[in-house]
Amino acid sequence: MILDAAVEKAIRLTKKCSFKEALAIFETGRCYKDDPVATSYYALCVAAYRKDAKIAANICKNAVRRGFYSPELFLNLGKIYLLAERKDLAIKAFSKGLCVDRAHKGLKKQLKRLGTRRAAPISFLPRGHAINIMIGQLTHKIKQQKQAHAEHIASGRF
Repeated sequence: MILDAAVEKAIRLTKKCSFKEALAIFETGRCYKDDPVATSYYALCVAAYRKDAKIAANICKNAVRRGFYSPELFLNLGKIYLLAERKDLAIKAFSKGLCVDRAHKGLKKQLKRLGTRRAAPISFLPRGHAINIMIGQLTHKIKQQKQAHAEHIASGRF
């Protein structure tokens, strides 16, 4: 679908974090409704400027249902979840976007910025359980020792 100039301008403004200006353009005649990608940018503006992440997430999820083939939809949904302080849902959205386009730089950048945690050593116990914490600390120390040993060998100073 070819977007009109107003929608393209609103998307550019959203990408530059000029949410107030972009929102004003989007809401003029509701020009974003026909295109899922434009709708997702509108939703991001709602979350960022109006601080209404719940409504924004619903708008963006509807856009994802209509245009699941676009990684930008998942990128914007993930950003909305981050604004709502839902890192877990943001990571899921970014990961789903990478299923659509494995090379999408924006999705990769967001996931790298957030970092990922390894699975708990004993998966049926909560992450904060004392046994999982102890095993995690032990494996971390072993990993550090192996890395230090490898660096020592690589330096050539035995």
